[in-house]
Amino acid sequence: ASSFSDGSHCFEILGIDVMIDSTLRPWLIEINHLPSFATDSPLDQEVKQAVIEQTLQIVKAKPSDKRQYEQAKSRDSNA
Repeated sequence: ASSFSDGSHCFEILGIDVMIDSTLRPWLIEINHLPSFATDSPLDQEVKQAVIEQTLQIVKAKPSDKRQYEQAKSRDSNA
């Protein structure tokens, strides 16, 4: 029997802060493993919403995934 984990969609969104200098050279400032998705402006909202939507498209997440995960978890804990 296959388990839900066979089709798991495990991913992580990283926040990467980059500074561009006057010669257009990028400098890595930091990488955040838990970036904030709070929004302070309409542009911030637009950018962060696009990141989430595109991530879910890439991993092919479906609304039924959560239900299937919970059912598999329940079966595994009862075994």
